[in-house]
Amino acid sequence: MTSSATNGQQSANEAVRAGADRINDIGAAVTRDAEAFRNTVTRSASDLLDGVNARLRAAGVDPDVLGNAARDQANEVQRYVEREIRHRPLRAVGVALALGAIVGFMTAR
Repeated sequence: MTSSATNGQQSANEAVRAGADRINDIGAAVTRDAEAFRNTVTRSASDLLDGVNARLRAAGVDPDVLGNAARDQANEVQRYVEREIRHRPLRAVGVALALGAIVGFMTAR
C-alpha cells in the first residue's frame, strides 16, 4: 500500500474508534439518567403510598385490612368470571366480541 492509503486507513480507524468511544459515553450517560429516573419514580411512588396510608389511618381505616379486602374481592370476581366462562362459553365469546368491537371503534377515531 502507498503511504497516503495507509494514512487514510489509519485516519478512518481512528475516526471509528472515536465514534465508538463517543457512543459508549452516550450509552453510559443514558444508563445513569435512566437509573436516576427510576430512583426518582420509585421514591415518588413510595412517598405517595405513604401519604395515602397516612390519610387512611387518619380517617380510621387500616390500609392493610383495606388492601386485603380489595384482594379478596378481586379474587372473587376472577372466580366468578372463570365460572361464567365455563358454564356459558358462547356468551363469553359474544361479550368478548362486543368489547373488542367497542374498543376498536373507540381507538379508530
